[in-house]
Amino acid sequence: MTLSGVIFGSVLLVNLLHVACLDIENTCNVLERGAKGDGVSLDTAAIQSTLDSCSVIIFPTGHVFLTGPLNISSHVTLHLDPNSTLRASDDFDLYHWIAPIPSYMLVRVHPVLRAVQAVDVTITGGGVLDGNGRKWAQYFNNNTRHGYNATVSMRRPFFVSFENCSDVTIQNITVMNSPHWTLHMWNSENILISGVTMRTIPRLGCPDGRCYPNSDGIDIDSSRNVVIQDCDIDTNDDSVALKSGVGAPGFAFAVPTTNVTIDRCFFHPPYGNSVRIGTESVGGVHNITIRNSVFQEKGFGLSSCNDNTNLNGNISLYNITFNNSYIDISPQLGNSELCHASKATSNHNVSLKGYEFQNLKGTVQYLKLNPESQGVFSLNLNNVNFNATSWSCSNIEAGEIQTSGSIHPPLDGECLGDRRLITPNEINTPQIVEVHIAIGDTPDSMTLTWATMNDTGTPMAKVTKVDSTSVLFTGSTQLFQPGPNRTIYLHTVRATSLELGANYSYTLSHNESSVSYNGTFNTYKSGPLRVVFFGDTGHSTAWSNGTVPSIASHVRQGLVDVVLHTGDMAYYANKDDGWFGDIHTQELSDLTQASVPLMVCPGNADVFCYRPDNTTPPWGKCMLEYQSRYIMPGWNSFHSLWSTFRMGLTQFVMLDSEALLWCNGSQNHTQQRQFMQTVFAAARKEQVSWLVVVVHRPLYSSFNSTDEQLRMREGFADLFEEYKVDFVLHGHVHSYERMYPVTGNYTVTSNATVNMNEMRKDNNGNDVYVSPTKPIYIVSGAAGNGESIDKFTGDTYNWTFSAFQSVDVGYSWLNVHNSTHAQVSFFSVSQNKTIDTAMIVKGNKH
Repeated sequence: MTLSGVIFGSVLLVNLLHVACLDIENTCNVLERGAKGDGVSLDTAAIQSTLDSCSVIIFPTGHVFLTGPLNISSHVTLHLDPNSTLRASDDFDLYHWIAPIPSYMLVRVHPVLRAVQAVDVTITGGGVLDGNGRKWAQYFNNNTRHGYNATVSMRRPFFVSFENCSDVTIQNITVMNSPHWTLHMWNSENILISGVTMRTIPRLGCPDGRCYPNSDGIDIDSSRNVVIQDCDIDTNDDSVALKSGVGAPGFAFAVPTTNVTIDRCFFHPPYGNSVRIGTESVGGVHNITIRNSVFQEKGFGLSSCNDNTNLNGNISLYNITFNNSYIDISPQLGNSELCHASKATSNHNVSLKGYEFQNLKGTVQYLKLNPESQGVFSLNLNNVNFNATSWSCSNIEAGEIQTSGSIHPPLDGECLGDRRLITPNEINTPQIVEVHIAIGDTPDSMTLTWATMNDTGTPMAKVTKVDSTSVLFTGSTQLFQPGPNRTIYLHTVRATSLELGANYSYTLSHNESSVSYNGTFNTYKSGPLRVVFFGDTGHSTAWSNGTVPSIASHVRQGLVDVVLHTGDMAYYANKDDGWFGDIHTQELSDLTQASVPLMVCPGNADVFCYRPDNTTPPWGKCMLEYQSRYIMPGWNSFHSLWSTFRMGLTQFVMLDSEALLWCNGSQNHTQQRQFMQTVFAAARKEQVSWLVVVVHRPLYSSFNSTDEQLRMREGFADLFEEYKVDFVLHGHVHSYERMYPVTGNYTVTSNATVNMNEMRKDNNGNDVYVSPTKPIYIVSGAAGNGESIDKFTGDTYNWTFSAFQSVDVGYSWLNVHNSTHAQVSFFSVSQNKTIDTAMIVKGNKH
């Protein structure tokens, strides 16, 4: 192991042990120390007093703590409980001018959270740091209309700043709406930033959409031994910027940023770059590894300042997926505005040593290699497979760029050459992507599916029970054409005879390729069942609005047993030569971490698929994209359009609304009704405690078409009521709505009646369903897609069967506690909290 590897490993181990071993003796709850936590009262004094006297500071769940500038000392852990928020005050008078950072010498104000010469500091817990930056952004925008002004810019506080610190951990939190740079690490070392989600929202109604300008996600500045991993960053500037000072102060300070690893991150900033070296980096940037990450639309930028004494080197990108992004290497000269050491500085040749880009793939807008004067590059592009619009190169000495792979247009000196676009069939570096697991035909089986862009031979899965032996399963491959210019390989392996309630690891591989993928899963046996459900997700949208990373965070913490998708994947999977389907299938893999089952039913947006004749195909083929990518139980009989599986006390039944409404319905829905009757009867005969149906289009909704609802009720409601289905979960409508128990004639076209005798309130004012005799209908289609949220407005939407409505982006939970108690809830991603909760109680236990 390299020295840097030892250092990074030590950082991880020390900090993880720190999180696991909190100082119980000196743990303090800020509410018990005088903080109000009401989001209105200023809690600065109480919080600062707690920071000064305690080792572990607890910010309890359900509270918003408003604060001005705070100072953090050594050996302190800030623990923000889930659904707690530490929010910065936007009162300008609280933030006083302080001494400049030596490598910049720009006057600045006190950051919201600041640590100076501190050791062993942790910020963690699952809660939220809210920079509350809208007012600062308005100030900046109003005062820079005629050009950039450094004093105006630096009047905005950095959000979290560590200066001359060591052994810092920022882990498992959400950071949002920063007034300026978000996390700034200056001249610090041994830093771990892990599992952090960053957002700057909303963007609408702001100048150029930039509500929070210059809100870099993570700025590593003259710092060393840094690990950034498992982060999801969407801020209104660079996601990660590597810096080392500016101008004469930077040259005088001369401390580089070095030994930085960025791993398993998703970057999707609307402005700036996913990762940028510079612009303030005259001290140098060395030994940077960026790997296993996704650059969405914004790419890798180097606008670094270079001098013969401060070279940037050993910059490596491995296994990076570029989604319509770019590589822009345009270093500035020693005499440029941000780089100069003095006005007398002469031009220098640019020298970039040891750049290596390996196993890159995807679509890029351009590759730009444009230093401002003749220079020498040492740049290796190995196994780089790009679809590109154009290359732009200048001032490159031929022969210093070495390439392998499929780069089109090709590079030849000044990047001249053929402008033909590469097709995925030409990609010669196989990789396993889009990995999913699903419950198989029996509870003791799992179906593992994945994709490759190449023919890699027989798919295999080695499944190993923890502390036990391994079993090798082989599977099958389908050659699939998602678009007119592409074919991909979809692989399926079924692992059977698994032990229930056990932990497994697995390795996916092929007999004709060296590619592999490692993952884990648990088989469910008994106990409380934790279900996440949602529908109507869109390519990139569910990522960018926070739904995917929010659920993924719960998965990583082991809080989810199964994920149910109520239909409409990708909007629409066949778009852009089928790349929409690939990208969103990977996004759903990121959501489940390929470690919990993803169980799906089809929606109307899943009807579309590529057909050579460009016509809508007949039923049985119109779900081809969906059927090929998602293999559900009973696939051989029902082609994944309807399926069923059991987890402990609960029988789930996934149905196809389009068999009734879209795809030549009558005959096909007759087959589906026969399936429903068989499954429902068997479940009731076996005295299953909970019967849950998932079907895309709603039977009851305050928003959706009444005619469509009527047809859905006519096709499904009689069997739901006859067999006493407990829950019916929907998508389709892009909002959240929970219904009261519906009674009376379910075929009426007007407003339905409800049985309020079955409703109670608990001590917190939440609804309780007491032995409901009718199904509880829930619509949860607000996960995020390009068609936006469906809003409830006017009297038309105030139907009596509606118990709760929300237009927030979010997702739902179903928690089955035991045979008599279950709970449903809705988590608002935009508010980062649960905003609806209802308990269902059977029998007399209430």
